[in-house]
Amino acid sequence: YANRAFVSLVDYQPELLVGKPFLALTSASSPADTPVHLMLPQRYEMRLLRGDGSVVSVAVTSTPVESVDQHHRQVIIVRDITQELEHKRQKDYFFARASHDLRSPLTSIMTRLYLLGKKPEQLETHLRILEQVTNQMLGLVNDLLDVARLERGETVLNRRDLVVQTMVDQVVEVQRADAAMKAIELCTESVELPLHVYADPMRFTQLLTNLVSNAIHYTLEGGQIVVRVRLGDWNARTCAVIEVSDTGIGIDPQHIEHIFDPFYRAHHDYDGGSGLGLHIVHEIVQLHDGEITVRSEIGKGTTFTICLPLISAEIRVVPEEQSLIR
Repeated sequence: YANRAFVSLVDYQPELLVGKPFLALTSASSPADTPVHLMLPQRYEMRLLRGDGSVVSVAVTSTPVESVDQHHRQVIIVRDITQELEHKRQKDYFFARASHDLRSPLTSIMTRLYLLGKKPEQLETHLRILEQVTNQMLGLVNDLLDVARLERGETVLNRRDLVVQTMVDQVVEVQRADAAMKAIELCTESVELPLHVYADPMRFTQLLTNLVSNAIHYTLEGGQIVVRVRLGDWNARTCAVIEVSDTGIGIDPQHIEHIFDPFYRAHHDYDGGSGLGLHIVHEIVQLHDGEITVRSEIGKGTTFTICLPLISAEIRVVPEEQSLIR
């Protein structure tokens, strides 16, 4: 006998399962590779072959039952653990990358302290580099703490009525100096109608800063970054749409689906941050009941689009020709 859940899991019709040995579904090279042949209560993990040829990872609980004849019988409970194993893999990767990224600046600090003892006359140079490295470490630690709080659902939002255009202007103004250092044109395009959202100003600033600073980092000298604010529709609701578009190096399509994963870097040859920034942005947007998407083309640029629900009592559609360029 096999119940419907098991039939669905292994993608076989019941008549193809009943009467066949359980080991026929295992991906092991031989029955001896799995303990299911032993007539003792057991718990273990294994991989099952599905009807379409794919493999599913499962946790198995096998319990012998009393028999009234010469046949040995067992009740076998199978649980799909594919997602659990993926979470474990991500967790292991997370800690491995965190350890690696913390070790590098710590090594730099130790080296500078050694050189400081050998060449005290270069005190100013050593102190300047030590400050840069410690700031790098502080940024990584803060990102790690943010990710931990977000993953545990412990992030507390202090929401209030915010005007999107005002928040965007403030972030862009702060980032202009960094853009100017690379001769990048950084501007905004906004509808005239103030768009109100219910958001945490600190987190809202954090996600905008991450997106704009990312755009600056991956845009070559002489490029352009535009932050647009407009009205849009999302999930049958009128929303505020924020677009951060750059003329940068772009993202390969194979990386798009992983771009918001923690520690994921689409460009390993670029000296970037911790790989946590976009993951934090994604989580902040989710906490605000919004959505973030990305589209990109190699060599032409990338656009991140955020949709957040409006809280305005009345929505007035402003024609595109009334947009302002700052």
